[in-house]
Amino acid sequence: MKRFKNFELTSFSSLGVKAFCREAVFPENLEDLKEVVQERPKILGGGTNVLFGRSFLDFKVVVMRGAFKEMEFYENRALFGAGLYLSKAVEEAAKRGLSGLEGLFGIPGTVAGAVCGNAGTRLGSIGDVVKKVFLISWNGEEICLENSQLRFGYRYSSVKGLGVVFAVEVELERCRKDVIERRMNEALKIREGQPRGVKTLGCTFKNPPSIPAGILLERLGLKGFRVGGASFSEVHANFMVNQGGRPEDFLELIRLAKERAREVGFNLEEEIEVWV
Repeated sequence: MKRFKNFELTSFSSLGVKAFCREAVFPENLEDLKEVVQERPKILGGGTNVLFGRSFLDFKVVVMRGAFKEMEFYENRALFGAGLYLSKAVEEAAKRGLSGLEGLFGIPGTVAGAVCGNAGTRLGSIGDVVKKVFLISWNGEEICLENSQLRFGYRYSSVKGLGVVFAVEVELERCRKDVIERRMNEALKIREGQPRGVKTLGCTFKNPPSIPAGILLERLGLKGFRVGGASFSEVHANFMVNQGGRPEDFLELIRLAKERAREVGFNLEEEIEVWV
């Protein structure tokens, strides 16, 4: 297990905001994870849904990227390591004619991150196929949670906060490969209206019940709106784009959007995770 003091996290976030943490830990196996989890650190997976809200984060960060990437397939089930990228899991299931994950194709981040936030599209969410979740509790114990013990909702999972996920078992269905590929292409088309080739995170806010957050932000005049080096995308208003911004710029952008939404009767809730 590798540990680094005053570690720069900039390259570990898809937003690319410059930030350091007090200590970064890179576990290589379960024993490492059991040891470090008891220190109650923050857990960083693919870094596609986390905003570093300060230039210096005065806490320990466990970086899961690069480890826990195993895959096992047996009959119509699959076991994925927490650090495996979600799109890789979708592709490998598709190769084997296993359906249930293809609606998630193209969503960035890791399997564990997807489960903790119940990632999904209108084609389905990962919680629809989760059979078991394996995690290390905050006191260092291995726990296996069955589907019946879990709750999934819109960008919500009861897994989050219980410990650190290290593996996930999903239950899939046999299907023709051409049908799966067609659904994967449909999933990619859903993402065509999102910004590409820029430093960004996933959707900033969850959708309110009556209107997509991106449309609401656009109606509020915030599409392309900029604070310092942070802006809402010109392509899709619910995505923040880094144009050389500081953590404070992004926090102010979020604050302003929530304030304007409240003025017209909407309460915006962050879909991203903000670390301060």
